[in-house]
Amino acid sequence: MLRMKNEFHIIHIMEGMYMERQYKIIILSDELSEGRIRNVLDKNKCKTIVHVVDVADIVHIENSFQYIIIWRVDAEKLTNELRNRGVQSSKIINLTKYMYEWKNKLISIYQINPDLMSIYISMKKAKSDPTYELFATGLSYPHCGISTELLSKKSMKLTLPSQDLYYDYLIASQLLSNDHSFQYCLIGIAYFSFYFDMSLSSESYRIHKVYYPLFQDGHHTVVHSPLPTDGFAHLDTPKPLFSIFNLHFEYVLLDELKDESLILPWINAEWNTTPLHIPFEEHGKIRATSHAKLSYPHTLVENKTIFKKYLELLLKHDIKPIIVVFPVT
Repeated sequence: MLRMKNEFHIIHIMEGMYMERQYKIIILSDELSEGRIRNVLDKNKCKTIVHVVDVADIVHIENSFQYIIIWRVDAEKLTNELRNRGVQSSKIINLTKYMYEWKNKLISIYQINPDLMSIYISMKKAKSDPTYELFATGLSYPHCGISTELLSKKSMKLTLPSQDLYYDYLIASQLLSNDHSFQYCLIGIAYFSFYFDMSLSSESYRIHKVYYPLFQDGHHTVVHSPLPTDGFAHLDTPKPLFSIFNLHFEYVLLDELKDESLILPWINAEWNTTPLHIPFEEHGKIRATSHAKLSYPHTLVENKTIFKKYLELLLKHDIKPIIVVFPVT
């Protein structure tokens, strides 16, 4: 009898804890934005979600709701209006203001290390938005050669200059360790990719700068003084937003706040264009000759193994690999 009472007591407490996590939410936004905000709310925690477009509609029902989320251009004005009408400040979430402040923090970190943050942001987007169907990995050529806006599937690029097959595989492994809807993977390679190991090349500094902070893996490079990553903590979601939104929801809403500050600076770099004093064909021959010197038998063997593991990983997750050899000259 005592055991049954204790078990009942535990069940009762657990039910109470579960009920405490249920919230009633009002979304104050325009009609077009309602769906986007609704999609980033945690449906397991938000029991009721009601959309309104007018402050007057809120005053009569707000006592039954825990939070009012405002996503409008005039969010600050609406926030003040609600307060003046007697709505508790603790209930009001000015999501517009929060997202612009959060974006500014993101940009300040991004400008310190754009390449690292490019991969970091894409990984967070994938974790917070399970509707992506295709992801692409590879070096700078697929990065410049793929326009995700033109693809029929919702897509993301996880590509950077000199990114080799080893880090392509690590990125894919981490990406697929979370819930996802990926159906396709575009593996972008160059004709020299199987002879290229970033950790043994002149580009190995990029491992210290980008990949070791993300994966704590230097491949064949020993990283003695890892870059600090404590700055990422400034992007963590605070309460009460953490209580009602999906994990990393900010990265989904980031697309609503278009900003050229988040464009990789090397896209228009001088090395990425043909020098004016060299004919296009001659420039291509110089690049091809440089790449043709890459002939490392041990690297070739290792990359074949990595590529095989990459394909096996994709097939394990029922993802169709699409292998594209991009022109590089």
